[in-house]
Amino acid sequence: MQRLALISGVLFITLFVGGCGDVRDFNNSVEELFTDVQQSIEQAVADPLGAKPFPVIVGGDSEKLYYATSLTDVRLNFPGDGNDVVFPSFSGPSNLYQYADRERTLLQPLVPTGAYFGLATDGRFIVYAKAPPSNGPSGKLHVIDTLTGTDRALFLPSNEPGLLLVHPSVKVSAGRAAYSLQDTENDSFVLRVKDLAGSEPTIEVENVGSTFSLDNDRLAFIRRNGPTSDLVLKGLSTGEDIVIEGHLDDGRVLGSRIVMSDNSVVWQDENSGPIFRYDIPTGETRVWKDTVTGFLVGATDEFFIVEEYVYRSNQADQIRVTRTDSAGEVRTLATFVEEGLAGQTQ
Repeated sequence: MQRLALISGVLFITLFVGGCGDVRDFNNSVEELFTDVQQSIEQAVADPLGAKPFPVIVGGDSEKLYYATSLTDVRLNFPGDGNDVVFPSFSGPSNLYQYADRERTLLQPLVPTGAYFGLATDGRFIVYAKAPPSNGPSGKLHVIDTLTGTDRALFLPSNEPGLLLVHPSVKVSAGRAAYSLQDTENDSFVLRVKDLAGSEPTIEVENVGSTFSLDNDRLAFIRRNGPTSDLVLKGLSTGEDIVIEGHLDDGRVLGSRIVMSDNSVVWQDENSGPIFRYDIPTGETRVWKDTVTGFLVGATDEFFIVEEYVYRSNQADQIRVTRTDSAGEVRTLATFVEEGLAGQTQ
């Protein structure tokens, strides 16, 4: 499982792997690979306006990495052919690239269409959101199939009156995409799961919050029940719903976060609240850690990742990323200045 952190203008990539033979040797080889990436980016950046360009990490797998140049970019000059000039835009990331076998390939020039947020991938499909027009309330969703090179619309508000893409939080896993839509007629949210290959029917869950997680055949989400809500785990193939935690106070779940791993659902009701873990094989729920500063951004079966904003009166604020393992040991992965440019934890 990969966790990628963008730290203060330099791309550091820490790869956490479990059950893959000699993990140490594997980690060393991957570290060497992405050290080359880091050095290439440092050498390639031309920054006449002092804007400190940063790539936005989309994700990838063991063979390739996807990234988009960010909205603050001025110019990236990579060797070889390709669209290296990035036009500055305040509506989101610009060009979308694939890095594999030490080669960079332009997949999609997104400027000036204004892709923003919502960038997610499972290693094959890349889903991205397009900003709404200046006079429109809703964005659009597109999906790129990197196997065929096609780019097609996933959600167009003009085709579905009454539904708006206002929270472009997208999850992609095992060929499926999950995203939240606002139902303006019923003043509620609909969580849609779509098979990107088109072989399965679309699944929709009504009366949900904007927090959810998708992992292979499982979907975890918050279902609203009047004054309270439930944390639910759905089997996408079976349709079975398991209520992990019921009667959650709506005032707390507005800031909740949910992440999944192979055998667990990990969540946090509110910023700096305790971290809970549901064990899928046994059905047991426990408090993983009762005192946490910051908010949950990732987890595996062995540890969880928290991002904390450190406010300092006489100095620039900082972002601190920490990992807590099953024994409760905390390790700081990164600390860097919060300057509006760095700060992506993926």
